[in-house]
Amino acid sequence: MKTIPLVDFSRLRVRVRHIAIACSAILPALCSPASAQIVANFSDGNTSSLVDGYPGAVGTGWLSGWVSNKTSSANVTLTNTASSATPLEAGGNYLSVQVSNASTASDYGGAVTRTFDSAVVDPTAPWTLSCNFRADSTIPSVTADASSDYAIFGSTSTAAAQLDSNTTWGLTIRTASGATRWRYYSGSTLVDTGITYAPGTVYRVSVDVDPQAKTYSFTITYGATVYTSPTGIPFRNASAGVNRVFFSAKDDKDHTGSMDFSLDSVQIDGPAPALAEGFPEPVVPNINGAALHTNTYIDFASPANDPAMTQYANAGYRFARFGVPWFDVERTAGDYNLTAPQSYIPGYAQLVEMLGNKGIRPIIFVGLGNTVYGTDTTNGGIQTDAQRQGFHDYCRAIAYAFRDYDPIFEIWNEPNLSGFWVPASNVDEYMALVPYAVSGLREGWHLGRESQNLPTPLVIAPGVANSWARGNFIDKCFDRGLLDMVDGVSVHPYSNYSTDPAKRIPEALASPMSLLKTELAARGKPNFPIVLTEWGFSTDRNDYGVSTDTHAKFAVRQILMGYYTGLTINCVYSLDDARNVDDNTSDKHYGLFTTSGANFAKTLVAKPAVAKVAALNSALDGYRYVQKVALGNTAPLNNAKDWCLVFWNPTALDADGTPGNAKAVLWTTQTTDLTGPYQIACDFRGDSVIPAVSADTNSNYCIFGSLVENASGLDANTTWGLGATYSGGALQWRYYNGATLTTTGVTFVPGTIYHVVVNVDPAASTYSFTITGGSASYTSPTGIPFRAAGPGQNRVFFSARDDKDHPGAMTFSVDNLALQLSGGSTTPPAGPLAGFSDGATNAATDGFPGMAGSRWLTGWAQNSGSAANIQLTTAITTTNALNSGGSYLQVNVSNSSTASDYAGAIARSFDTILGVQKTSPDLKPLLGLDTSVTPPFTDDPVVVDLDGYTAP
Repeated sequence: MKTIPLVDFSRLRVRVRHIAIACSAILPALCSPASAQIVANFSDGNTSSLVDGYPGAVGTGWLSGWVSNKTSSANVTLTNTASSATPLEAGGNYLSVQVSNASTASDYGGAVTRTFDSAVVDPTAPWTLSCNFRADSTIPSVTADASSDYAIFGSTSTAAAQLDSNTTWGLTIRTASGATRWRYYSGSTLVDTGITYAPGTVYRVSVDVDPQAKTYSFTITYGATVYTSPTGIPFRNASAGVNRVFFSAKDDKDHTGSMDFSLDSVQIDGPAPALAEGFPEPVVPNINGAALHTNTYIDFASPANDPAMTQYANAGYRFARFGVPWFDVERTAGDYNLTAPQSYIPGYAQLVEMLGNKGIRPIIFVGLGNTVYGTDTTNGGIQTDAQRQGFHDYCRAIAYAFRDYDPIFEIWNEPNLSGFWVPASNVDEYMALVPYAVSGLREGWHLGRESQNLPTPLVIAPGVANSWARGNFIDKCFDRGLLDMVDGVSVHPYSNYSTDPAKRIPEALASPMSLLKTELAARGKPNFPIVLTEWGFSTDRNDYGVSTDTHAKFAVRQILMGYYTGLTINCVYSLDDARNVDDNTSDKHYGLFTTSGANFAKTLVAKPAVAKVAALNSALDGYRYVQKVALGNTAPLNNAKDWCLVFWNPTALDADGTPGNAKAVLWTTQTTDLTGPYQIACDFRGDSVIPAVSADTNSNYCIFGSLVENASGLDANTTWGLGATYSGGALQWRYYNGATLTTTGVTFVPGTIYHVVVNVDPAASTYSFTITGGSASYTSPTGIPFRAAGPGQNRVFFSARDDKDHPGAMTFSVDNLALQLSGGSTTPPAGPLAGFSDGATNAATDGFPGMAGSRWLTGWAQNSGSAANIQLTTAITTTNALNSGGSYLQVNVSNSSTASDYAGAIARSFDTILGVQKTSPDLKPLLGLDTSVTPPFTDDPVVVDLDGYTAP
């Protein structure tokens, strides 16, 4: 092996912001966990859509908005307003709170409270609350010991509204023995600070909470006076409490006014959750992660994306894999810019810091070329010793900069593909680079840290775009000694583009992982760590894409297969869509989150997969996989397609209260395609008078199906179709019978609500329908032939065509769109429903344009017959509703051409894939349980308890 020369590292320039390691060139040991800060200043005013408002929204370290708690809903009125009238500081907004008790029999209180994110500040470690607090009312001396008070406290109950037996630490302003002073709980004893309360005074309160010792201390500052409490004050309730802070007022029953107080500059400081060293224990959810993109213009660390990244962490994803490309951080030899690189403008340092603060461990792939060192392109392969030495120094800089966040390092991304190793993939060149990379990473990790107990950084490779097979790239890497150079093997075993549809499922992972494990054992590495840094399924609208519902089920099953196959780390591809939501025909939609917006202002919105994964990880939290159960082949059961995995937690309590509990997860890979007959129903209203410009004007309204996705009106691609149009001087509902436009005889009346039901048989290329509205009721013949034969798209269209001679717009309204699917070997569920209840949004399924989910493959699309001439506008409204009330969609189609007639349509696709419903055989005899367990299951995994299970 070639000797790698050392470089004078004292002249290394690494630009890193907010990372402790940048402050000192020499550190004796690993730094402590990064500190974090969460702030509420009420700068966003009265709003529920922005984080720093009232009640505010989730984000920037807050796990909730502000919440109001009351001890008596019937008697307490609690009003809160973000105000700037009498600020507590130099100016700006603060929170004004009024608590009023209507009861004359009991003393009641109310509190405002907010939960901070345990993934940002560790609530099990010591943390600090600080705030500016002003009591604006005089505490009434109704008696010598009036019960009115103000309080700042912690509690074991999220519903706490005042000091009580659930209080952990607590400060209060209260009257006792005729004196109104600041007091605090030391255990169950209320202790006087000697500070006399003065209404209208702004107090700066800082409380240091130690959940481990169950103690606290505090300071109160007002003017030039500072009160410092004793240290180690014992909690009143000797429990750790919740990660939540409370500010309250209690109103004495004899007090006729309200208890008012003001709050500002609320701040939580503490350590971020500690990151695990080494590879994780295979306990749910420890091994889960996802790859994210630093080349698709997303600022993951921005305040706008804080809620999404918090949601990612809370769902149980513990890793994030991404690249810090050589070409982007070293554009001048020896100068490593990690805070403001040219490509990933938000900065890699900011990204890593955000991940660390949320308890997400980075997996950083080092790689790609650098033209500064003479590689052909930024993806150029490393071919010379000078390039290898430059790569070594870059690796050392990356490890040095990010080592406090305990990253795992991966050498390159998919070097077996020529696109990532230009001009051509070369295993010898790659393997010549590996020792340089490993040496650089270890040198940067250890630089200035001389502790003998310092762990070695984990390095994995080669991150190939497949798995192991005899004679392929990774096999040749093994032949050349890779397994003796790195700590784990990384692969990307995609199966979603398999030519065999049966293999385009997560369970297809079992075979390549079995082969890889067998090969590792044959090479003397039977327990060698296997890390998947990419594998996934896309919600693209192509032949290999899946619906978001299926994507969600697959995301859960990917998690389960990670434990079943014994993976060390399981990173799915990907955290984010690589393209915005409007680009749904490209192979760029593997993400757990959709993206939308301008470059580096893109926001992340969770797909249904995130909630499903969160539910699974919550149900199995702390459990580890122990066995797979064969359910048998008694129809409809099928051992090859049915899965039952058992997970065990030795500390969880069984049903009888004894330690040790098991759960089973059941699902099937068997699905049925509901491409049989289906039914479409909707309420439809044509709001414009169709102009009789001529006896056979071309303006019309239509409801139809098509062979193509982008249809904007009735044409040669129409399968089934009906609508309202003039013909022979009569404005009537008509339909296509083959190529013949046939009248129903039903006069179309603008403004009338018609309930339309269409029964479609794609296999027979026929349909029938009914129309009911006003005084009309029409039932068509059965078996009407399609205009264009073929099954057509699983997509429904609503359109208006605007005659070239018509000066106005064609307006129509739609509501209560429902589909009933049939076919296959199972009873179909109710199909998708669109009632537009979510309003104008792309972040919820039942909005407009909406998003995929609830058996919809897509949100609503807008198709135009002429981009230059058609203006299609939509609005969600409740005015002049189509039914008893609620939201509906109104569409306006306007044609500016005076030469041609053009149409515009809205359209939405529905999902036809459904899991087969099965019932498990009794698991009691199969597993020796105390009680019978016969759960039903489908392709959507279900978790059940196993009472009496004995771990093998």
